Amino acid sequence: MAEVLSPATESRDRGIKLRNYLKIDSLQEYMLINSDSPSIEFYRRSDRTEVWEYLTINSSDLTVNNPEVQLASIDLNLPLSLIYENVDFKRA
Repeated sequence: MAEVLSPATESRDRGIKLRNYLKIDSLQEYMLINSDSPSIEFYRRSDRTEVWEYLTINSSDLTVNNPEVQLASIDLNLPLSLIYENVDFKRA
């Protein structure tokens, strides 16, 4: 599951929605996509179903390489540059 954060929804997406989503037994991954800058927060369920791993990928990672979000639940590696392709942050 993925949420694109906006100023109007960010506190709700990080609060009540996040808490409720992490309770869904079948949910394996949850991604929060920042709309203001290339930055992603990622929650991944570990082998133990009650434990979640928290990862971040941001624009500073782009200077080193092209980081990928690894979505193991659907066997997909998604480059950060592809997620933000054609996004003009200067217009925001």
